[in-house]
Amino acid sequence: MDVKKFLLEICEIDCVSGNEEKIADFLEEKLLKYSNNIVKTKNNSVICKINENKNSTKKIMLEAHIDCVGMIVKSINKEGFLEFVNCGAIDPKILVSKEVTVLSKTPLPGIVFKNPEKKIKKGERLEIKHLLIDLNLPIEEIRKKVQIGNNVVFKYNPIFLKNNRISVRFLDDKACVTAIFLVLEKLKKEKIDLEIVVLFSSQEETTQLGAKTSTYLEKTSIAIGMDVSFAKTLDCNTAGSVGEMGKGPMIGISPILDRTLTKKLIETAKKKKIPYQLEIMNKETSTDADEIAFTKDGIRTIICSIPIKNMHTQVEIVDLKDIETTAELVYQYILSEKGD
Repeated sequence: MDVKKFLLEICEIDCVSGNEEKIADFLEEKLLKYSNNIVKTKNNSVICKINENKNSTKKIMLEAHIDCVGMIVKSINKEGFLEFVNCGAIDPKILVSKEVTVLSKTPLPGIVFKNPEKKIKKGERLEIKHLLIDLNLPIEEIRKKVQIGNNVVFKYNPIFLKNNRISVRFLDDKACVTAIFLVLEKLKKEKIDLEIVVLFSSQEETTQLGAKTSTYLEKTSIAIGMDVSFAKTLDCNTAGSVGEMGKGPMIGISPILDRTLTKKLIETAKKKKIPYQLEIMNKETSTDADEIAFTKDGIRTIICSIPIKNMHTQVEIVDLKDIETTAELVYQYILSEKGD
């Protein structure tokens, strides 16, 4: 599997939270390589059962979300500029002067700028309400082409960096989607006596609807939540809360996560000499794992995260080696559960 090629392919697909149909259809088709037992739910999550065995005493779920942060057109003002709101957590400061695409019937390029008429008083912060999108078109044309409620996304513009790193939009959480497909490739050559359930969930960035509903339908004995987390930058040196790119997956430690299984995941990494890092969380994880763990009478859940820089921006950065190492750790953990 060409990790870089696959990653860039899925990062090109627009998938703002609540509008995941295209990415769900794409992943449904890709999963046919591994199983015909695939369901796309009414809210555009995708569930795939691999090696389904009614006599199996153990099911392992691999979960990653397929939506991304974005924006929604709120109105067209009298000058023909677009007012908008965020869909998911976006820092307004990163939006100024950025290239975006309005997902109208025919996608339209635009530039975000600060509205000069919106004065920011001393002590106030820049907010979404201070910003506008300029499509550089006549207002009559804009009113014909743009509908209130259209999604807006960061422009797709991959940047290839040194040391096997890529900067591109939507790495949250397409890096982990890629890692799951890499796990499935590795499992193809194995004969395992347990069932694998892949869940690509919708709306993690907003409501966590996909994880709430899909895990209720498909309860498993173990769930491995896979999401991205914060990578260390020059001004961020907090040990245990951020990871370092290139040093492997981040294994989560949290009250909501199963300590026995987390310990086994760490032991697997040590035994197989797979580099890993710890991410310490003192309550919930702020990922789909929180919803998965609460399903019905509870699902034993662990987290394996990939460190990225510049989360929720158009220039997220990942080390491809971390995707591969994360996949290897999850793969080895699954093998350790065989017949256990």
